[in-house]
Amino acid sequence: MKRTIHYEKMRPRELARVLEECPAAYVPLGTLEFHGWHLPLGFDALKAQALCERAVAKTGGAVLPPYYTGFGGGYGEHEGSIILQEQAFAAQLRGICGRLAGMGFRVIVLLTGHYPEEQVAA
Repeated sequence: MKRTIHYEKMRPRELARVLEECPAAYVPLGTLEFHGWHLPLGFDALKAQALCERAVAKTGGAVLPPYYTGFGGGYGEHEGSIILQEQAFAAQLRGICGRLAGMGFRVIVLLTGHYPEEQVAA
């Protein structure tokens, strides 16, 4: 049986195995925003997810579902964009990371596909 790398598809035993063998969690981040007429609104998180999947395939660990929120950038008012305030974004990430650490993950990789200067700095 092929092992899953996707956290949301894991059964409890599969999660326990990841925590024992390679307790690394990859959290792909992005935002829902206008990227032009040629790209999907979730492009930032989708590319971050693909990179996380490649890393886990080589090193082990688990890829969490893409986190489709972010802050900053200049497209917040465009059709389809949903962008949070920095404080809300940071609070949610602290909650996610705290829970992952509490489960036993020892490495947590937050990979953003949304690149405004303020989010990258955060």
